[in-house]
Amino acid sequence: MNDSTIRSFRRGLEVLKALNTRNYLTALEISRACTLPRSTVYRVLETLMQAGYVVRDDITDVYSLTSEVTKLSSGYGPSAHVIEIAKPLLKAFSDEICWPSYIHVLESDVMVTRAIFRSPRALTYPRIGKKHPIASSAPGRAYLASLETDERRRWIQSSPEVSPVTSGNNWDLYKLNSLIRDAGILGCGFRDEGLVPRTCSISLPIRCGDNAAVYWTIVMMSAVITAEKAVSNYLNEARAIAVQIEQLAHTRQPHTL
Repeated sequence: MNDSTIRSFRRGLEVLKALNTRNYLTALEISRACTLPRSTVYRVLETLMQAGYVVRDDITDVYSLTSEVTKLSSGYGPSAHVIEIAKPLLKAFSDEICWPSYIHVLESDVMVTRAIFRSPRALTYPRIGKKHPIASSAPGRAYLASLETDERRRWIQSSPEVSPVTSGNNWDLYKLNSLIRDAGILGCGFRDEGLVPRTCSISLPIRCGDNAAVYWTIVMMSAVITAEKAVSNYLNEARAIAVQIEQLAHTRQPHTL
């Protein structure tokens, strides 16, 4: 992509931003808002009209956005908003404690890895997009703990997962309910066994508005530290960081979310 193409693309974005800030503008008003020559603005507007993002009123000579522009931000929801804000804070915390962190997002009936914060102590990392079962993962248990009792019961009864804690016998269901109850008391999900060999993890929900947008998971080597010890060592500071992220997400919230 050459410099001319990049410059044209940026000018198109500037015009869209100007119309998004104050819709229904003349070419002269857009020119002033973007500090671009009016001839350039006309060319950009013509391109945007051909693409279906802008329309011109023939009587008033005023330009306005169409509903097509809403598709440009449809992929940016609460989870993406929180992840954007959380990244520098969670990376700093992972560097401080020397354990890797991950951001998981609930998608359909699984937890999906959407961000990774590396550490020298981790030899391997899951890929972005890796899916984790809910009942046997720390973020999944944090999610289950947030559900109302009836909703959680329905989830357990209908879940297709087959794992050490959900194989269907009464003892396993008792164990799962016990883990979820403890997660509710602590305000975080945790895992001491199972999903990833020789590791344990704790996971906190981070909210955007009334609902958890993402789940922040810290993973450790179980030969070095247990989940119980991790709760004692890291949970209070992690909670404070989660609250800070939630506050920033609220103050910086785009009006479309």
